[in-house]
Amino acid sequence: MRCHSPFSSQQQLQYVHGKLVVKAAPASRSCVASRQWQAAAAAAACSAVLRKPQQELRRCSRGGSASLACRAAPDDSSSAASISAGEPLAVLPAPPAAAAAAAVGPAWQPQDILKATTADGTTLFMEVISTPAASGTQANSDQQQQQQPIVAHQGVLYAVQQTQQHLLLLPQGWQLQPEQQLVKALPGWPAALQQLQAKQRLPQQPLQLQSAAVVSSAAQLQAAVQRNPALWRDGTGPSDPPLQGLQYQTLAAGEVESLLSRARGLVMVQLVVGWDAGVPQPVYNPLLLHSLGRALRDADVSIFMSKAAGGLGLTAILCAKAEPWRAWGAHLAGFGAQAALVADSAYYKLLIGRMLGYKEGHIHAHIQATSGRLQPTPEVVAAVDKDMAKISRKKPQLPWSASSAAGGSKAGGSKAGGRKQQQPQQQQQQLPRSARKKR
Repeated sequence: MRCHSPFSSQQQLQYVHGKLVVKAAPASRSCVASRQWQAAAAAAACSAVLRKPQQELRRCSRGGSASLACRAAPDDSSSAASISAGEPLAVLPAPPAAAAAAAVGPAWQPQDILKATTADGTTLFMEVISTPAASGTQANSDQQQQQQPIVAHQGVLYAVQQTQQHLLLLPQGWQLQPEQQLVKALPGWPAALQQLQAKQRLPQQPLQLQSAAVVSSAAQLQAAVQRNPALWRDGTGPSDPPLQGLQYQTLAAGEVESLLSRARGLVMVQLVVGWDAGVPQPVYNPLLLHSLGRALRDADVSIFMSKAAGGLGLTAILCAKAEPWRAWGAHLAGFGAQAALVADSAYYKLLIGRMLGYKEGHIHAHIQATSGRLQPTPEVVAAVDKDMAKISRKKPQLPWSASSAAGGSKAGGSKAGGRKQQQPQQQQQQLPRSARKKR
């Protein structure tokens, strides 16, 4: 195997005073020679010169063959072997189509989550919608066979095309359409979705990926919720670090799964953020639509539709078809509570936080951080206690069951029931979902 350097034949890589530098080298060298290397410098060498996933630093023999010294990892870390002083070294790019071959293959399954890196180093999370072995897609039911994998990112479907060195994502259309069964099952969503998409532009240019790998799946998320639902049930505590990466991306889907596993009695899903069409719609976070579809098929779950003032937002309130959660869901829909908006008053922060099932200490910490350290006052706490007792006398018990289920159908019937307990319009701030989670 020949070593080919990305530097010109007149350059060499040197480790000088703790830094890697490129200097002039004889034209006859096919491998880049290093000087003054020490074993302890191997990791520094990797992190300094290997900038792209699958790049390698190779030891080069006089005959031009090579053995691996270290390789850049997709997460920007590196692993390194011992490098002796004076060893000839070369930086090699990934083998042709290595990133694509590692990503596209039989290992991909619908509802897998991919962590991808674009050509400029941006990290993206996307969901596999279908593979060539699966028939149909989420957005196009009459297209029964796919020749390429279909993935979704921020509401857009992409066909994955493998090239020699990259993965190309070719835009195919919107992930959701107003006439889809999932959308039509929730009153008000088709019209709101149509209005939103009229303000948006479908991407025309393909996305180029340097690498993509499966990092989770619907089955793995459901298993994690079953093992320990605290992350998706208790809200964020004052000492908890902010959610990032995969945990942040799958937070909403995990909350719905915690409801379906009976570990939580009520969740809210923001279907449309209509006050800012330019922001990513949270309903397109990986696996959320899949979990929402599962909730629609669960006969023990009620769904109330909650419209924001002026029709600028639409939220689905999913709750156990049992008390007190069903009464709480109707109450929240009655004043237009939205998942992606944070209540402005300490009263509503406490009321909503309790109905969502967050820990009392977490709710109080959030109120003190956003409404002042003296909040909630004893008067506010007493008012919330009194009103919640009026809404339902039943005490919440987890895991819940439908043995005390109330009558009424999903969606449409539940929506009507929610308006019977009308309260003054909730004062809200337009903050993202991540801020709401710090109750």
